[in-house]
Amino acid sequence: MQRYENADFMKQDDLLIHVFTHTIQNRTVDPHCHEFVEFVYIFNGTGKHEYQGKTYAIAAGDVLIIEPEAVHAYHVGPQECLQIRNILFHPSFFAKELGILAKESTFVQFYFLEPFLRASSPYPSHLRLLPNERISLQLLIDQMAAEYEGKEHGYKVLLKTKLMECFIYLSRCYLHREQIPVTREASEQELMEQVTRFVHANYDQSITLEKLGQMCGMSESGLRHKFKAHTGLTLLEYRNEVRIGIAKQLLQQTDWPISEIALEIGFNDISFFNRVFKQRCQLSPRQYRMQMLNPDVE
Repeated sequence: MQRYENADFMKQDDLLIHVFTHTIQNRTVDPHCHEFVEFVYIFNGTGKHEYQGKTYAIAAGDVLIIEPEAVHAYHVGPQECLQIRNILFHPSFFAKELGILAKESTFVQFYFLEPFLRASSPYPSHLRLLPNERISLQLLIDQMAAEYEGKEHGYKVLLKTKLMECFIYLSRCYLHREQIPVTREASEQELMEQVTRFVHANYDQSITLEKLGQMCGMSESGLRHKFKAHTGLTLLEYRNEVRIGIAKQLLQQTDWPISEIALEIGFNDISFFNRVFKQRCQLSPRQYRMQMLNPDVE
């Protein structure tokens, strides 16, 4: 049986965390264990998870905590595909923060007890997020991934902070399961508000209805209809509104070249950026900047 060590994934001795996306399709990941904690968020697909000798179904929205040395495996059939966001970390990376969180009973239930309840119960339990909860967690994980990839000043502190946010948020979700029926779904307005938050946080990325639909557990057509009813705009129109709003701020507050601003907000084609900007502002980006810098000039 394979046992993974920190060095297999974590290349820096002072950075014992690894954040990545993993796809498992039409295959089995053989039983294995590791010396680190594996935080698993399944954002799309279905499959089976074998944990401590017992096997159960998993699907989009599931969150799993695999503690060090626990033997587990994944089984994904011919017509299945699991897409997973993984955060691997050694407890020493997060020791101080775990100590703080361990004082909260809800966190203890989620983080320390949930894996063992899942293993011992004849009907294994795990945390499956509701559609609006999935979007909030995805935002946090996306922010962690950006810090991990960018490695800008202070990123190690932010990684710990964001991981702490993830666990606090999931602890709250876990607590809600005890306080309200698990069949309760978020209202349509709550869900669409979460979707718009996601668009605002990821305005420079390629966001598709398919991706958002997967996160929300909705069909593309259903999401398209609900999103337009909520915002009055299509997803593309709404994202471009957000992008142009950011572009206007950058045109006023920086001396960046217009081509750089276009790239910064997610437009790879500057002529397309100019066209979209003029459609919404009745001015080209250059004219808008000049008007903002010299408001008294006709």
